[in-house]
Amino acid sequence: MNSPISWITGLLLILSAPMAVAKKADLLFRSDELMQITINGPISRLVKDRDRGLEYEPASLTYSDADGNLVSIDVRLRSRGIKRLSRRTCSFPPIRVLFDKKDTKDTTFAKQKKLKLVVQCHPEVKKYEGYVITEYLAYKILNLLTNNSFLVRLARITYVDSQTNKTLNTTYGFFLEPNKRLARRIEKERLKLNETSADQLDSKHLNLVSLFQMMLGNTDWSATHVLGDDDCCHNGKLFGQDGATDNLYIPYDFDMTGLVNPEYAAVDKALKLDNIRERRYRGYCRNEGMLADNIAMLNSKQSEILSLFEDTEYLRNDQKRRKIQYIEKFYRLINNPKRVKRKINGWCHKSFFVDKAEAGDNI
Repeated sequence: MNSPISWITGLLLILSAPMAVAKKADLLFRSDELMQITINGPISRLVKDRDRGLEYEPASLTYSDADGNLVSIDVRLRSRGIKRLSRRTCSFPPIRVLFDKKDTKDTTFAKQKKLKLVVQCHPEVKKYEGYVITEYLAYKILNLLTNNSFLVRLARITYVDSQTNKTLNTTYGFFLEPNKRLARRIEKERLKLNETSADQLDSKHLNLVSLFQMMLGNTDWSATHVLGDDDCCHNGKLFGQDGATDNLYIPYDFDMTGLVNPEYAAVDKALKLDNIRERRYRGYCRNEGMLADNIAMLNSKQSEILSLFEDTEYLRNDQKRRKIQYIEKFYRLINNPKRVKRKINGWCHKSFFVDKAEAGDNI
C-alpha cells in the first residue's frame, strides 16, 4: 500500500506537469480586422503571363500596424489557381505571395512563408466585390462550425505596378491559412495522397463538411479523389496519418457555389441540376449516423452564421438579404424530416470510393 506521503508527492507531480495547450493561430489569422495593404510589384506582367511555372517576381507588401506605422516587407509574387487563372474566367488572377521568414519577424506576417491571396476576379466589375466577400464569409461559416478549417484574413489591397509606378486598382481580397500552418495548429500531418476512401475519414467531420457544402450549394468538391489538383482531394486537403481511419478532409475554394453565385459558375451536367443555386447532397450513407448530432449543432450556430451576413459592412443590404434567404432555405430543409429523408438520405453515396461522375450518378 502506498504511504500518504508518496500519494501526495505523486499528486503534486501531476498538478505541476505542464498541461497540453492548443496551438494558437498565427498572428495574421487571430483578428477579423480589415487590413489595409499596398502591393507594389510587376502586377501588369503577372496579369499578362498567367503561368504557374514562372519564377516568383520581387515586390513589396506594405501595411499599417496597430499603432498606425507603415511596415514594408520584401516579398515575391506569382500567379496561381486553375479556373480563376484562366483569362476567360478572370481579368485578374489569384496570387501566391512568397515571404522570407527572417523579414517577417515582429510583423503581422510572422511565421508565414507562402500565402495564397484570393483576389477580386474582375477588379473593374463592382458585383465581383460581392463574390469575394461572400466567399470569405463562407470560410468564416466553417470556422464557426469546426476548428478543423482553413482560417482567412480579409484585406483591402491597392495594387501598384512597379514598372510604371501606376496604381492599377484597389479591391478586397483575403489571405488563406497555409496547409503546413493549419496542420501545426490542429496537430495533424498534411497527407499527400492520390486518393482515399470514406472509411479512412473521420465520419462526424466528413458528415459535417458534407452538410456545410450543401448549405453553400457546393457540388464542386470531392473528399476522396483528385480532379485537376496536385493531390487529394478536389478543392480540399487531407490531414491526419497515413492508414488511419479518422483523417480529415478540409475544404477550400467556395466560389463555385449557390451562395456566391458568380456569373462564371457552370453546373455539372452529370448532376442534372438546373442552376448553381440548386442544392445537391454529396455525403456518404455510411456517415448518416452522425446526421442528427450535426444538424443539432448547425441549428445551435444558426444565429451566429446569419449574423456574419447581417453584421458585415462589406455587402449591400440587398446582397445580405439574398445570402440570408439562401441560408435560411437550407435550415428549413434540414429541419424538415421528410425533406431530410428525400434530399439527404436519398442522395447519400453508398460506396467508399467516388469514381468519376457519370450521367445519372447520385454523387
